[in-house]
Amino acid sequence: MAKKNVGVLLPVVCISAALCASCSADTAPMFSILEGTVSWARKDWTGATSAFLGVADAEPDAVRDPVREYAVYALASVYLSQEEYNAALQRLSSVSDAAPEGLQSSKWYQAGVIAFRKGLFEDATSYFRKSLEADPSSVDAKVNLELSQRSLSSANTPRAAGSAGFQEKAGDAADTETLFDYIRQKEEQRWKSIHETAEQQNIADH
Repeated sequence: MAKKNVGVLLPVVCISAALCASCSADTAPMFSILEGTVSWARKDWTGATSAFLGVADAEPDAVRDPVREYAVYALASVYLSQEEYNAALQRLSSVSDAAPEGLQSSKWYQAGVIAFRKGLFEDATSYFRKSLEADPSSVDAKVNLELSQRSLSSANTPRAAGSAGFQEKAGDAADTETLFDYIRQKEEQRWKSIHETAEQQNIADH
């Protein structure tokens, strides 16, 4: 199983969600989240950390929820991108159960990524399943749940006798191909749906 198959979700969700969280809220924290997201996309970890941290650790009366929780999630994404897993988990654990469902889904997804990278496939399976429960439409969570289940199954399957310390790697290519085939099929279905909808609209217009 190639660990790179399970990636980090972009914290872009933080932009629209935070901006829509409260129209009456102070805009400064929301623009800090926007600034941090741009830095994250540029892999400017210092800039992203500074922007998100300023919102996540601000005084309680300075930032309203759920804006703060989006900043906490985004900060965890920065730590995860740098493979600082313990720091990321600490931040994710502070995202409350009252957070919006989309944020809950992303929280469990990130926890699943960390567990997978640590080789804790049973935990990863559990976290990706929770991510799907919060957002059943998440394709990323579905794909990574399947990959985690496959990895767990492979880890529990007795290997044939061989050289001491030898680990079979042949399955990695097959799993990678399965992932790409799945994503390719979903993209083909999506574009087919868009094309059919456009055709129906053209027919209706004539």
